[in-house]
Amino acid sequence: MVRNVQWSSLPEAARQAGVSESEIKSLAYRGELTTAIYSPKKRYLVFTRADGGGRIGHATCEYFGALAVPKAITDKLVGGESTNLNGLGTRPLDLRGLSNWQGICPFSSEESGNLVGWQALHEPKPFKGSLLMTPMPEETLGRAGIRKINEARPSDFQGNELTAAWDKAMDRLYPNDYSLNYRANGEVGPDALIFFALDEAGGAESGEGKGDAKQDESELSPPGDRADDMAWLLWRIRQDHPRMSAKAIRSLLSREIETAEPKYDIDCILRDVRGNDIYWCNLKGEEKKLSWRAFENRLSRLKTSDQSEGDA
Repeated sequence: MVRNVQWSSLPEAARQAGVSESEIKSLAYRGELTTAIYSPKKRYLVFTRADGGGRIGHATCEYFGALAVPKAITDKLVGGESTNLNGLGTRPLDLRGLSNWQGICPFSSEESGNLVGWQALHEPKPFKGSLLMTPMPEETLGRAGIRKINEARPSDFQGNELTAAWDKAMDRLYPNDYSLNYRANGEVGPDALIFFALDEAGGAESGEGKGDAKQDESELSPPGDRADDMAWLLWRIRQDHPRMSAKAIRSLLSREIETAEPKYDIDCILRDVRGNDIYWCNLKGEEKKLSWRAFENRLSRLKTSDQSEGDA
């Protein structure tokens, strides 16, 4: 029998749960075991995504502890690969690990790299909705560096077609005087992977709604290889709630946004539920909006072979 365990490394999770490491990995790959990464104490940039693209900075802080990251990241770590967060938004899972919170912009300009502004938060607040953080990027020269290169050009390189094309490309790549290098502090290795709370059946501890009838995974075909991240999120919900109404699922999505430890949004793709529209961001960083009709159509395509058991 598998006993309850808290955040643990792979060997420790397997030892405490009484199963092999390969079984722990298999559960993680199938999304049946909550995974996260452990961060040693380091500095983070706190931000939200701007409506028109880019990011709005709010604060910097130090943090150590568990971080919620998209499943695509933890899958790589489970497979033994190292990866780089490269500016990916994460959520801290233990606010007690936050310290040294500062609302002052640490960069040379409030419009550095993909930052389009700064709206200071001088006190910590719960990481809900679109509030995220990422390892602190290093500021490097952007347009300011390009100007220095231009000033050093010989006169016969000024104004020709090749130089003009190069300048146009640099304007697109470096719209601001300074750029932000997110890869500098974003490296993550397999040793950072941690696992949470196995129940006695060997699956992830389900928390609220644990008494609901659990549909056999074979009864609901998973999305195909070309399915997007929202399809996988809705599929995970349908696994537990095969007959839940579209309105009830929309309410569930709202609750997933508000909680620091979402049960179904393990990739942290949800941003907001406003009216009948669902706003989300795929793992490529592309902002999406799902209308009510499109939402209902997606749910209708998730058919089960046995609808005899339902949700209250």
